[in-house]
Amino acid sequence: MTTTTADIKTSYPLPSYQYQVIFSDGNGNVQTISFASVTGLSVVYDTTTYLQSSSTSGNGSPQLLMMPGLPNRSNPINFTRGIINDGNIAYLYDWISSIQGNIIDKRDITVYLCDDQANPIVTWKIGNAFPIRLDAPSFIASSNDAAIECLQLLADTITMSTAS
Repeated sequence: MTTTTADIKTSYPLPSYQYQVIFSDGNGNVQTISFASVTGLSVVYDTTTYLQSSSTSGNGSPQLLMMPGLPNRSNPINFTRGIINDGNIAYLYDWISSIQGNIIDKRDITVYLCDDQANPIVTWKIGNAFPIRLDAPSFIASSNDAAIECLQLLADTITMSTAS
């Protein structure tokens, strides 16, 4: 049986290299930035253990019951990119530098996983994100590697949806 292009589109995993990242601030400004990698888009819940007194295990002792607890938002989301002289060089630095005391510039970020035609298939919405770390590139005179920076964020929410 021959595999068709339609079969491949519906039966094969999407490639992870076809994605788009869009930042938006509270003022309606939208910025599309290219990144080499985006990691840490994890939804994690803490667990709570209860002692269930109404039922007992086979040996007569109370049974422990584990339940999901509150969402754990302590896992940082990492955005890594090569620095390109495209006018966006200072964008991430200006954002992390704007944090002072109780003044935090939280932004919404959308990550689209796209098909081969650049149509969004899966969307991750990162809500109320703020930077906690920005690593500058490593400067090594004897190397010809690209200048790579890494931004770490924490966010209030991460939601995933699919294209309709």
